[in-house]
Amino acid sequence: MSVSGINKIKVDSSVTNQLRALKGRTGLTPNILTRFAFFHSVLLDGTLNPEDYNADGMEFNRYTLTGNLDFPIFLFLKHWMLEQDIPLNKENFQKYLTAHINRGTIEIAPKIKKLEDLINLFPEEIRKKIEEMSEMFSEDN
Repeated sequence: MSVSGINKIKVDSSVTNQLRALKGRTGLTPNILTRFAFFHSVLLDGTLNPEDYNADGMEFNRYTLTGNLDFPIFLFLKHWMLEQDIPLNKENFQKYLTAHINRGTIEIAPKIKKLEDLINLFPEEIRKKIEEMSEMFSEDN
C-alpha cells in the first residue's frame, strides 16, 4: 500500500493550541513535537477513534511534519494498523496518522514543562541509554 498521496495533515484545534504552548515551553517547533507525540501515541494501549478529533487546527505539509522520520513513522503506523485489524488504505493511513498525532499531543502536553521533560516520554531502558550517551559526550568536552 502506497502512502505517496498523503501530502497534508490537519490537526485538532485544541492540539494546535497545545503545540503552541509546548513550543513556548521547549523551544521546539510543532513539527518536531508532533513526531514525539506520534511515537508516544503508537505505544499507548487502548483504542483510537479518529472521529474524536476535529480538523480545524494547524495544517502541516507531510514532509515538514515527518522529516527524515517519514519512513519509520509510516512503518510504525502500518504495524499498529495491522495489529488493530484496520484495513491498509490511504484514507486510513491519513486518519490514523492524524489521530495518533492528536492523541499523542494531548497526552504529552501536560507532562512537558521544559525541554528536559521530553526524555521522560521514553521507556526507562531507553532513558538510561540516553543518559549514558549524554555522559559519554559530556566527558569528551
